[in-house]
Amino acid sequence: MYILCTLVHSIAAQPEKNSNPEFLTKAFVHPGMAQSKQDLDYMREMVVKGIQPWKTAFENLKKNTSLDFIPKPFAEISVGPYGANSIGGREFSESAEAAYNHALMWYITQDKAYARKAIEILNAWSYILRGFDANNAKLNVGLFGYYYLNAAEILKHADSGWASKDLQQFTQMVLTVLYPTIKDFFTEANGNWDASMISTIMCIGVFTDNHEIFNRAVERFYRGEGNSGITRYLYPGGQCQETTRDWGHVQLGIGEFAKAAQTADTQGLDFYSVADDRLAQGFEYTARFMLGEHIDLFGVFTDRDNDKFRDIYESIYQHYKNTKGLLLPYTEKAIKQHTRPKSSVGFLTAAKAPLPNAPAKTSLYTGFDKFLKPTVIGALKGKSKKLPANSIFVKPGESIQEAIDSNQKSGKWIILEAGVHTLKAPLKIY
Repeated sequence: MYILCTLVHSIAAQPEKNSNPEFLTKAFVHPGMAQSKQDLDYMREMVVKGIQPWKTAFENLKKNTSLDFIPKPFAEISVGPYGANSIGGREFSESAEAAYNHALMWYITQDKAYARKAIEILNAWSYILRGFDANNAKLNVGLFGYYYLNAAEILKHADSGWASKDLQQFTQMVLTVLYPTIKDFFTEANGNWDASMISTIMCIGVFTDNHEIFNRAVERFYRGEGNSGITRYLYPGGQCQETTRDWGHVQLGIGEFAKAAQTADTQGLDFYSVADDRLAQGFEYTARFMLGEHIDLFGVFTDRDNDKFRDIYESIYQHYKNTKGLLLPYTEKAIKQHTRPKSSVGFLTAAKAPLPNAPAKTSLYTGFDKFLKPTVIGALKGKSKKLPANSIFVKPGESIQEAIDSNQKSGKWIILEAGVHTLKAPLKIY
C-alpha cells in the first residue's frame, strides 16, 4: 500500500461542528423515496404516450412482472458469506423485487391486479418475518429492504386498497425487524454494506415519518467511520475502496450510494455535490475503466468482473443532465452501450419529472481531469503556514506508526512530508 503526498498533510483529527445544517428538518415529501408523486406521474405519462426509452423500459418491466408470483415468507432468514447456506435469503430478495415491480406496474397501468399482488407480497412477509441471522443479516436488509419500502411507499400514498391493519402490520415489521437489524450499521465490512444500509434507513425514516431515523443515515453518509460514508468509500478522483477486489462490488457500492442520493434528492437534500461531486467522480472513474479507458489506480490492479455492467448508472446520469445541463460522458457511454436496452426499474425510476427551469444540455464537458477534479486533497486545503510548532514530521522511509504510537495523548500534530510513504500494515490511529 502506498500513500503519495504531493503536499504537506495533517492526519490530526479535526473537531466536529455542533450544528448539522445538512439534516432534514422540514416535513417529509410523500411518496418520497426513489420518486415523488410528480416523478411517478411523469413516468406513467411517458409510458402511456409510448415515448422512448420509457416504452422499452416498461416492456422490460412487464416481462419481469408476473401475477402468478407466489411469495414464500420465512420467520427467520439466515444467510452466510456470499450467500452460503441460505435459509430464506433467496425468497426474501425475490419477493423484494417482485413487490416493487408490481407496485410500479400498478401505478403505470392502474390495473388493480398488480396492486393486489404487491400487497399480497408485503402482507405475506410482514405477518411472518421475525428476524435475521448469520453473516449476511445486515446486508440482506440493506440491499433488499429498499425495494420493500419503495413498494410500500407507493401503495401507502395512492389508492391501492391496502387495508389499514395490514399497513400497520408492515410498519411494525419495519420498525421491529428491519430497522433493529441495520440501525448500528457495520463499519467492519466493506463499504458497500453501510452504503446499502444508509439507503434503506433513509427509506425507513421516510416511510415512518421519523426524522431521527432519516438523519441517522444522513449523518452516516457524510461522516461514516471505518469503511463507511461517501468519502471513505470513494477517494478523491473516484477510485473506490474495492477497485482492487472486483468491479462487481465497486458497482454494488456506488449503486447503493446512488439510491441514497436519489432519495435525498426527492426530500430536497443534495448528496450529489458532497465532497466535490464525489459520487459522480466514482461513477465516471468506474465507467471509464470498464469501457477500456486508462485510469490512475493506487493498489494492485484487477480486471475481475470488469465486463459485467450493473444497471446503476441512470439516476446519476439523469440528475446531472437535468439539473446542471451536464453530460457525464463515460456514464452515458456505459448506459447506451450496455445497460439501457435491458433496463426496466433502473430507467423508469431514475428519469424524474422535468424541472421548471431545467438547464439546456451542454457539450462543455472538459474532460475527467478538469471537471470533477478534487479541490481538497488530504486533511488540509493546500499548504498551511499555521502548523503547530511542536508538530511531529515524518519523512518518507520513516515509520508513521512509530510516530503515532510514541505520541499518543500528546495533542501533537503528525505531519507526513511530501513523498512516497510505504505502509507494511494498516495504520492504527488512536
